[in-house]
Amino acid sequence: MLFETYEQLKEQYAIGKLKPKEDEYLGENGLPFCKKCNTPRHWISDDRKAAAHCVCKCQQEEIRRKQEEEARQKRIDEFNNRSKLSLIYPYQEKSVHSTIDFMKRAFTYFGYLPAIVQTDNGTEFTTPKVAKKTTVCAVDTFLAKLGIKHKLIKPFTPRHNGKVERSHRSDQESFYNYLTYSTYDELKEKMREWLDRYNNRPHSSLKNREGKRVWLTPLEKRAELLEDYRKSGFRDDTDTEFRIRFIKKAA
Repeated sequence: MLFETYEQLKEQYAIGKLKPKEDEYLGENGLPFCKKCNTPRHWISDDRKAAAHCVCKCQQEEIRRKQEEEARQKRIDEFNNRSKLSLIYPYQEKSVHSTIDFMKRAFTYFGYLPAIVQTDNGTEFTTPKVAKKTTVCAVDTFLAKLGIKHKLIKPFTPRHNGKVERSHRSDQESFYNYLTYSTYDELKEKMREWLDRYNNRPHSSLKNREGKRVWLTPLEKRAELLEDYRKSGFRDDTDTEFRIRFIKKAA
């Protein structure tokens, strides 16, 4: 929000129409300061005629931290997003217990622990809105123990999980539309067969190191990415290396 003058904004706080937030206090200039870093939450022009909301130092640090975390996760996700490697598994119930079991299978299957797990707001992923504020979802507890952040997308916006939705569409068009089975065990077997076929099937969308479109399988592309990571790792624009937490295989 931009005010016409600094004095106008100052007056809004003076008469109580605007109030500092819980983490703010009014400074000598009559505008809010951050309690944590003691820096202003407003930008003021040199002639003190104009003022506008801005972020303090600790907010800037939080924004920078989130950007670094997102950049790190983006590079780690290259193993799956760029390789198109897929995993599906059937469950007889939709619950947090099924979600946790699938995550364990996924971490083992892909071979590393992600920095962030992003889901929608289904009750199999997070605490229902009607639950008490003190209630902690078992999924969050499980991920927290592994040092993994759980990120929820905006409600009713599946496009925010676009890559997952696209994967579901591929499974639907090439597998589920033709699926017939009689028992749960038969369903699991057919899913294993489809997964093996999908991950070993050449994809025209996969590109090689030179950026040329080639017919690689998801497993071949993943092997190429792993080789590149072992040679030079993943680095950001500041040449900071992002390490992947690989899972050690049992002897």
